[in-house]
Amino acid sequence: LNKLAKELHEDAGQQLTIINLQLENLKLIKPQLKEDITPNSESVSDLDSSIRSLTHSIKDQKIKHHNLIDSIKKEIKKTNKLNVMNCKLRIQPEFTYTFSINERIVLYRIFQETLNNALKHSKAKAFSIIIEALPTMNITFEDDGVGFSPEKILLKDTSGIGMENIKSRAQLINYSCEVHSKENKGTIIKIIKTLIDE
Repeated sequence: LNKLAKELHEDAGQQLTIINLQLENLKLIKPQLKEDITPNSESVSDLDSSIRSLTHSIKDQKIKHHNLIDSIKKEIKKTNKLNVMNCKLRIQPEFTYTFSINERIVLYRIFQETLNNALKHSKAKAFSIIIEALPTMNITFEDDGVGFSPEKILLKDTSGIGMENIKSRAQLINYSCEVHSKENKGTIIKIIKTLIDE
């Protein structure tokens, strides 16, 4: 991931800078085209900013050095400012579980994926994250959106890939993933720490 971030930053970032310089130069050479070119310049700048943001995100520096729960709280606060969906975090009283670095990175990515799915696809009004350390470590993501049929979701490219990403990420850190959803009944995704036999 760090290598990918570096390539994006150095290669794509450099090419976008060149494109932007070419557009700016064209404005100087042909002032009559300035009005037509400006929207393209702005689009290139926006894409450059998006790639920079993505590369910083991929590097995982922030989540490596920050508490997982604090990072989730920060993202929830930012999402609630959109006034599109009400996000809440519920944590089991006296929660003391300590997440490893790998857990922090992967679980935060899963949280981002489920939040993004809820915002883009579910039409949900409420989204909850419930964190509990029972006999197993459980993180539950729940929304009150349109839901889906687990059988049909595999036929849809983007949504199916999203669910497979969540499951494969969970497996990386020895967690299992349960998905419960019905059309028009919302969705519940549970990420459960796999028990290791003594």
